Amino acid sequence: MIVRSIGIRNWLELMTQFEELNFYNREYIFRGVGKSHYRLIPSIGRKDSRKNDNGESIGDQTYSCHDEIKAFKMFKRRSVPFLGTYVPGSAIEWLALAQHHGLPTRLLDWTESPLVALFFAVETMGERKCDSSLYAVPQPKEILKQQTQKPFSIESSAVVLYRPPHLTPRIPAQTGLFTLHGDPTKSYEVENTIRIDIPHDAQGVFKDRLMSLGYSRATLFPGLDGAADYIRWLYKWFRISRVG
Repeated sequence: MIVRSIGIRNWLELMTQFEELNFYNREYIFRGVGKSHYRLIPSIGRKDSRKNDNGESIGDQTYSCHDEIKAFKMFKRRSVPFLGTYVPGSAIEWLALAQHHGLPTRLLDWTESPLVALFFAVETMGERKCDSSLYAVPQPKEILKQQTQKPFSIESSAVVLYRPPHLTPRIPAQTGLFTLHGDPTKSYEVENTIRIDIPHDAQGVFKDRLMSLGYSRATLFPGLDGAADYIRWLYKWFRISRVG
């Protein structure tokens, strides 16, 4: 069995698992998902990447590398007027920038912090009645060292760790990094993967705990958008009176 699934019921059980699994030794990378059945597939390769907001199919859902590269080139061309002082120096930096701004890519977001990953697992608490999960995966041994490497031409079986430069304040705030996938349609499955399942009725408590520890939209998404999202959440869920 590649994935070891662990169920927890409360915050204390989760923290106990963190200690027992030695999640603080920096040998793992972490990813939080809002639904437990979500697999570790980059956004460009997911079957729902060509569905509308109602979940209805829009044309052919088959992944196309040609369309992926075309969309990437279009992003590069149209983003130039908005870059400011920073200009990506390689194709992989451009890809990371595109991923950051919401373009479906063959990159998958991770963090070196289990608590940051936990935040993303419970972020949508109250919006959907389903369990969420926190994935812990051993750090890939292969690390992208050559910035000149072409991200669309790596071997189909390859999954490479990529540590991006600080393109945005969000990356250091989230201790963020990526995996680059040679075949973005395949789920990332490796030995010793751990998945901790979080019941939906505990997610609100977990998000409160994280907020008290300093993990929120305001801290993980530095800037006005993150601050506004954080305050909107406080107001929506009657937490506004708890803070100054």
